[in-house]
Amino acid sequence: PRKCRRIRASSRQMCIRDSDLGDLISIIDGRDELMAECRQLDDDLKDYLRGWVSRLLATPAFHEALPGHLPGDAASQARLPDLEDKLRLLAKLD
Repeated sequence: PRKCRRIRASSRQMCIRDSDLGDLISIIDGRDELMAECRQLDDDLKDYLRGWVSRLLATPAFHEALPGHLPGDAASQARLPDLEDKLRLLAKLD
């Protein structure tokens, strides 16, 4: 069985596989055109994405785990504020 990280968010339990979360973080971190692409999504998918990212951002355990999904070198860790900004933008996607 794959290891799951339980994150309590909005009175629900979300189960996120570490590898899945790492994949998502890599895409968000490394894809500059992601926001433009997400703005092209249909409204239902944008609503889902906004809600999901908002729940993650409202969870302290997610913020604690986030640096561990970037490489440990100083340059990669320095991207953390930009990654957090991208996540906040996804949570407010219009």
